[in-house]
Amino acid sequence: MSFEKFKLCNACKTWLAVDDILYSPEIEPIGMTVLSEDSDTVFFYFIHNTATCGSSFLIDAEELAPFINELALSPNSTGAGPDRSSPLDPDDPDATREDSRYAHHQRFLHQLTQYRKLQPAGMFG
Repeated sequence: MSFEKFKLCNACKTWLAVDDILYSPEIEPIGMTVLSEDSDTVFFYFIHNTATCGSSFLIDAEELAPFINELALSPNSTGAGPDRSSPLDPDDPDATREDSRYAHHQRFLHQLTQYRKLQPAGMFG
């Protein structure tokens, strides 16, 4: 487990560790975005969901790359770009489009969301 300072919440000035981002129920993953059609820059959106804070923040996917890559499969060989015809629901595993070059990011987001749903209440103190 890593408790090293990783991300500063701009609203409440609390330092968050990588493990907070990945596992804490106080950090809620809510989505992702790509800068443009031609960009490989992906950001994940989170909410710092505590009694004293409720701010949202972004983390560049590159900062979480070691954790994303553990779960990622290789993109398909067709080089097909992302299907942006509809927004992705992070709670719907079928929403991950395997033909998207961002499929591994989508799977990662889904796994972060699912992990929090499976944890018993009060597990994190």
